[in-house]
Amino acid sequence: MARDRLLDAAEACFERSGISKTTVEDIAREAGVSRATVYRLYPGGKAAISQAAAVADVQRLVDLLEH
Repeated sequence: MARDRLLDAAEACFERSGISKTTVEDIAREAGVSRATVYRLYPGGKAAISQAAAVADVQRLVDLLEH
């Protein structure tokens, strides 16, 4: 799913370059989608992707702790 690919790509970019130096273009390139796709799925741009990635990380942690 494109949303999952974008979140994975955002996390990879954030780890590599940091959040402040990562652009929406970087995330789109890493995910193999266009910038338009990024903005269609995350209208808030980088801030929305950053928030969604953080929520996904917390959910993964909760899942690990529950099992």
